[in-house]
Amino acid sequence: MRRPRKGLRSTRNKKKQEISETTVEIQEENESSEKHEGMNNIFCFAALADKQKGTLYTDATGALPVVSLEGNQYYFIAYDYDTNAILAEPLRSVKDADIIAAFEKIFQELKTKGYKPTLNITDNQATTPLKAYLTKEDCQWQFVEPTNHRVNAAERAIQTFKNHVISGLCTTDVAFPLQLWDQLTEQAIITLNLLRTSRIDPTKSAYHQLHGHRYDWNKWPMAPPGTRALLLIDPTTRESWGTRGIDAWYCGPSLDHYRNCKFFVPETNAYRTTASFDLYPQHCSLPEFTPAQHAEEVCTELVESIQQLSKKPKKKLIQRIADALQQLATTGPTKQRVAPAPTSEGGATIARVSNAPPITTTTNPTAPATHKAAKRTHFRQTRNNTPGTVPPSISQEIQETTTRRSPRLQHIAPVETPIIASDTIKRPPNRIPVYSPNIISQEAVNLVTSNVYYKNDDTWTPTSFLTSAPSKLGSSNFDVDIEHFCAPVIHPTTGETITQYKKLIKDPVTKEIWETAFGKEFGRMAQGDNKTKCEGTNSIFVMSHDEIKQIPKDRVVTYARIVVDFRPQKKDPNRVRMTAGGNLIKYPGELTTRTADLTTSKIIWNSVLSTKDAKFMGIDIKNFYLGTPLERYEYMRLPLSIFPQHVIDQYRLNENAKGGFVYVEIRRAIYGLPQAGILANKELRKRLSPAGYYEVAHTPGLWRHVTRPVQFTLVVDDFGVKYVGKEHAVHLIKAIKKDQLIPGDGYEVEVDWVGDLFCGITLDWHYGTGDPSDKRGRYLDISMYKYIPKLLQKFKHGHPKKPEHSPYHSPPKKYGTAAQDPLEADETPKIDEARKVRIQRVIGGLLYYARAVDLTILTALSAIASQQAEPTEKTEDHVQKLLNYVATHPAAVIRFHPSNMILNIHSDASYLTEAKARSRVAGHYFLGSKPNKNKPIPLNGAIYAFCGILKFVVASAAEAELGALFLNAKEGKIIRLILAELGHPQPPTPIHCDNKTAAGIANNTVKKQRSRSMEMRFFYIADQVSRGLFDVQWHPGQENLADYFTKHFDGKHHQEVRPWYLHMPNSPRELPRAAAPSTLRGCVGNLPNGYIRSVPLPRIPVPRDWGFPTGRVQTAC
Repeated sequence: MRRPRKGLRSTRNKKKQEISETTVEIQEENESSEKHEGMNNIFCFAALADKQKGTLYTDATGALPVVSLEGNQYYFIAYDYDTNAILAEPLRSVKDADIIAAFEKIFQELKTKGYKPTLNITDNQATTPLKAYLTKEDCQWQFVEPTNHRVNAAERAIQTFKNHVISGLCTTDVAFPLQLWDQLTEQAIITLNLLRTSRIDPTKSAYHQLHGHRYDWNKWPMAPPGTRALLLIDPTTRESWGTRGIDAWYCGPSLDHYRNCKFFVPETNAYRTTASFDLYPQHCSLPEFTPAQHAEEVCTELVESIQQLSKKPKKKLIQRIADALQQLATTGPTKQRVAPAPTSEGGATIARVSNAPPITTTTNPTAPATHKAAKRTHFRQTRNNTPGTVPPSISQEIQETTTRRSPRLQHIAPVETPIIASDTIKRPPNRIPVYSPNIISQEAVNLVTSNVYYKNDDTWTPTSFLTSAPSKLGSSNFDVDIEHFCAPVIHPTTGETITQYKKLIKDPVTKEIWETAFGKEFGRMAQGDNKTKCEGTNSIFVMSHDEIKQIPKDRVVTYARIVVDFRPQKKDPNRVRMTAGGNLIKYPGELTTRTADLTTSKIIWNSVLSTKDAKFMGIDIKNFYLGTPLERYEYMRLPLSIFPQHVIDQYRLNENAKGGFVYVEIRRAIYGLPQAGILANKELRKRLSPAGYYEVAHTPGLWRHVTRPVQFTLVVDDFGVKYVGKEHAVHLIKAIKKDQLIPGDGYEVEVDWVGDLFCGITLDWHYGTGDPSDKRGRYLDISMYKYIPKLLQKFKHGHPKKPEHSPYHSPPKKYGTAAQDPLEADETPKIDEARKVRIQRVIGGLLYYARAVDLTILTALSAIASQQAEPTEKTEDHVQKLLNYVATHPAAVIRFHPSNMILNIHSDASYLTEAKARSRVAGHYFLGSKPNKNKPIPLNGAIYAFCGILKFVVASAAEAELGALFLNAKEGKIIRLILAELGHPQPPTPIHCDNKTAAGIANNTVKKQRSRSMEMRFFYIADQVSRGLFDVQWHPGQENLADYFTKHFDGKHHQEVRPWYLHMPNSPRELPRAAAPSTLRGCVGNLPNGYIRSVPLPRIPVPRDWGFPTGRVQTAC
């Protein structure tokens, strides 16, 4: 490979020796160096392969942004080192069962092809079942860290496959449903491996090496992915006036059939394999013949036609052909072919079509003859180039032609006219449009999420899309109610986002679907629906005129709220929910329902990890409210105009309606009634009490069994169950479950034995193998990795141009006496009501997420919440910065480990760090062990974080710290009670405080001469310490985890301390004690109890690739 550069301009001095232009042969090592003059640039490449034969690398991808119609959202990628082939399998989830099923399928495929893996290198997903399978297949394994890309080559294979799939999706039709992405997998794998070279035989492709043969294009033809197609219907089965074909989408070749392809038919919402089809690509030109190929095909066809004539051809025809050939031989071809004008029998001139479609002899665009055509011209406008335009579902009318002797593929020329709006498109009456109301097409997604916001930069600011000023675009489809934006109903043709049921039933395209969905919902709550065969729950009854007159005077006839929802991943994606207007109902009884809070749930998750052989599961009760009878009936009315005709006929609504409204009597609890929760809870209590289950006295929503090792938290109708022994969990299920022999007894339940989702929080359980070599052991990762992207979409907030690492603007640093000065008042102008409401919605949307998984935004939320009553433009800047921060870090994870279940509290305060001379207080709570002096403190994920502002001005930092101890002791006493009722009695709870005066007041070890002026209730902590409930300990600030929640820091500080509060690959498991420095200047030795003062938490190096996370965070030890 020794070769000098040539043909390149040198940047060196021309006086220097020029580089030789001749190629230098490889010289022997003992040749003299004189022969190498001029060889100043020598390139050497060496490939050293030391991989074990049969090495297979595997890994799973992150979640794709769209769930497929089959319910898939991930890819399982396998890379075979020997053949250099990349294989992929779509996954529904990254649970162990799904990963093992995909791994087994790929493993058996390689084994069948003669390339059985002997070593599998993967990360730590599904390690236990994977070991069992590999042991059975006599295959070794090697587990690596998920972030170590150099060891697991599947990480590089994922990027290669990802780029290949994205390239294919970008070339699909603009109206192609993205929910069909998994159907394009097979063609993507084939084409990718055709482009890769085999490592065994470089003359073969990876596909050829793996399958033992070249890909047969004639046997398995392909087309561009996502191409619009017309499936021809057999004339023998077609009705007399039926259409000749049905619209479909091309998905890939059918390898089990000869010259067949697989298509998705939106009209039937199913797949079809056929060889009778026509393709109509709108994003690329079909291959065309060159003039020479065209002439050759015409000549062949002409000869065959003449030979098939029953009579001798006329001399005039033969003479015309001979003249044309003579002219071609003497003068050559002309630049523009003009055909002679033949005349018909009547003498009229028959004009030739100059732009006739190219002649082909096959309906397959990938036939060898067709591939000889000129190179394609790409004229398509891709998705991201024109996000605001909505191409018509059928850009041109495809002309129906009579059957020819040789079927020919019609070429569709590029659309030269501008793309017009969808509402002006008139579809041909003889064609079936390619759409399905059950599919969100990409054109609809583009219309909703991209149009206005990419074309108009100022619409990203709150001032433009929240003010009542008229939009620059005038009237458009964007002026709609986006109340349920995360699960909208998108019109299949116009792409308009619709959340109003009345609007859906006025549109002829969506009327039938959503009227059927409403009929099903009404029948479910009433006495059933004849059309959908849905059984009723007898929750409501239609009232006659006489019954309406008998409504008690003390009852209010409330309204009904109709909510529409589209969920493509469900079996029935089109959903309507009917709720009662509970704000008008005045219920005289108690309305408070005892339900578990988030802290109780986190404690029981820690208890599962810390209890031997304990596991977690989930139980969900179907129609929990609808099965509860009301103590007194309520009444509701609905407009007659919203009912479909089949419901009107079934319930005789025309006869029973009064004043255009249908009145119903509510006999069972339905959603929206204020008393529904407490009544349903009472019924459940009656059901569980005879079986031995009871709710503990002081912790709402925490239940236990009298003798069995079963505890669970109850949040509305969701059970989070801790059990030791499956038979005890089955006992609880039987106690709740409906008895088929007793009508109306019990509930219908859904059981989740994995327990991977509870109250919107994803739980990733790892119970460990019990093997001493298993260093990771038992742990739980909790996250809400899908929440932030949906929230940002709801508030129309895009990713920031630069990563934002601080959730709040940090105040400028002050030194000396100025550090004690109060913050300056905010004098920026106040904002209007619409922008104020948006700020409040942002706070409400992020509060649960912050309490659940992301503690780093609690301080920012607390500061913004204190300003939301009278927000200013500066408050709006704070909100913008907070949204940029969560957009930069959207995937927070908290990891829990087994522990001694002893509550640890870190308490801290910051003096005069908030507006109006207020002080901030905070607390950090986690379950661990009792701290030992001079030993590192074992860390665990936080179960609770307290962050607030003292309501009044305090006189000193010591008083602020004492106030923090008071508030943390109040919260800690509640958590101590929860732990005790769950079976984990507590010793005196250690509270870490970094202020010696406050710790001395709590422990009664200092004189209280000057502290008598402090707030008297702050001395509550001293009484609790004397009773032995708390143990207040002084520790330096370097050991206080609550310090983070009391101040606003810059982005660099957040990056460095973030691993202490959220789980990251570099998160520590122990909190080191502060170092003991030498305080004797000029002396040898250290004081035994010396500490470094005013030093924050130890810094953790920030990873180099810190930036925008793209999916769920992969965890490691």
